[in-house]
Amino acid sequence: MKFIEGLHHVSCMTKDIEKNVWFYTEVLGLKILKKSVNQDDVFAYHLFYGDANASVGSITFFDYPHMSPAQVGSNSVYRLGLRVASKEALTFWRERLRSFNFKSEPIVNKLGCFGFDFVDPDGLKLRLVSSEGLETLPSYPNKHPDIPLDFAICGLGEVHLHVQNTLKADQWLTMVLNFKRIMSDQDSTLYISSSHRADTRCIVTMDSSKAEIHGHGSVHHIAWRVEDDDHLMAMNAKINDLGVSNSSIVDRHYFKSLYVRDYNRILFEFATDGPGYTCDEPLESLGRHLSLPPFLEPYRKTIEKHIKPLNTNNESEK
Repeated sequence: MKFIEGLHHVSCMTKDIEKNVWFYTEVLGLKILKKSVNQDDVFAYHLFYGDANASVGSITFFDYPHMSPAQVGSNSVYRLGLRVASKEALTFWRERLRSFNFKSEPIVNKLGCFGFDFVDPDGLKLRLVSSEGLETLPSYPNKHPDIPLDFAICGLGEVHLHVQNTLKADQWLTMVLNFKRIMSDQDSTLYISSSHRADTRCIVTMDSSKAEIHGHGSVHHIAWRVEDDDHLMAMNAKINDLGVSNSSIVDRHYFKSLYVRDYNRILFEFATDGPGYTCDEPLESLGRHLSLPPFLEPYRKTIEKHIKPLNTNNESEK
């Protein structure tokens, strides 16, 4: 079977979608790739942020204004990494975050990758990492008037899993996803796909605390990139052979998906590259208008009546 090509997207939860737009476009300089709704809960926004070329590797958010804050715990995606091109860029970003009154931790090397930790307005745990010396796909950073292009965020960088059972995590990553165990430090182990891409870095940490309770500031699920329908069907067949319950293949219009919980009950998705975010609107106008998959178009007026207006003109385009 083909190996996992990288992170397709990571979906998180916010209580304030307007502040979320401000932070990810104005502060972090990302481009809104799609303004849509949660296809399983159509009165909640689903926003996708990424690079200038609408590449796979986006961070997405579901909007739940009345949701309680996440109760941090184990069996969770504890922290999400965003990627820049160099260690020099990390220094720029610590200073930029400070100028907006966001605190950040010192730059440290974690399992072969320099980076620093910080949180977004919802308390989502993030880590900005340098991909210097690591293998990456070509990147197309979004232009922003206050962010030098060489320092711009290029995409997703890594995911940190906290689990109660590291053996189960190891079995899932190595036997199901065909990841390789690379190195360990005093408390964590690094796994990488056979592609050796920077955005397949998966760091597993033992955490015996109670399981996380989802809320704003938590990661809902992580989606790994599979190349096409054939790769997705092969993954579905493999998971069925293992007797692991799953969603079967779901058509999300912008990509096709398969959902499954790993052996620690963390929600994983496998998603195809295509058709992509430009299948229903041009690259130049992505994210400006509410985009709905065809099966939801008949309900557009009802949906628009129930969701509040949201300005999603990308900040760098103003």
